[in-house]
Amino acid sequence: MTPNDLGKNFTVEDCERLPVYSFFKDFRTNLKKAALSSTLEVSQTKVSLAATPTRFGGFRLWFLCPHCERKIKVLLIHPFTGKVGCRGCLGLTYRKQRYKGMVEGNFV
Repeated sequence: MTPNDLGKNFTVEDCERLPVYSFFKDFRTNLKKAALSSTLEVSQTKVSLAATPTRFGGFRLWFLCPHCERKIKVLLIHPFTGKVGCRGCLGLTYRKQRYKGMVEGNFV
């Protein structure tokens, strides 16, 4: 028996596993917590973040609309006024919705 030989041939299954993502799991969690406690400034408007839990123990991040406090995935900036908010607060519709109204005779 040599100093490097422990008398047994070890396999991968005998070793403790340390995947790279395990080191960054705590980092990601702390980063998300820090983001939630801060506010962002978009076009001179303060915007907060919110989180909702997911099924598998994580959480999803959302913007909070600065006007109605609704959780939204996408912030919109109005092209003329420059106001920041959700689609409802800015009074925006999709192109297809406007076209449908014109076909039915309800001009939007």
